[in-house]
Amino acid sequence: MSEETLRPLLLEIVDRIERLEARFVERSYDTRPMLEQMAANLLEVKTDVQDLKSRMIVVERTLKDVDRTLRNFQLEVLRHQADFDERLLRLEPRA
Repeated sequence: MSEETLRPLLLEIVDRIERLEARFVERSYDTRPMLEQMAANLLEVKTDVQDLKSRMIVVERTLKDVDRTLRNFQLEVLRHQADFDERLLRLEPRA
């Protein structure tokens, strides 16, 4: 191929590359706000998840305290029940 036939092809290729670069730059401007918004949303979600984890820890501790209190209450009720049963037997002996 001669220089005369290659020159138009090279100019066409250069032109196409320049148009592609321009489109790439334009699209990067189009997508940049979306990506920035997505990054902000992800940061907000991360913060919310951390907050939820902290709250879950508090809820778990509270539930453990409630469970411990209920077990103690149950033991106390059983002790009272045994005491009442013993008193009842002393007051009303079985025949």
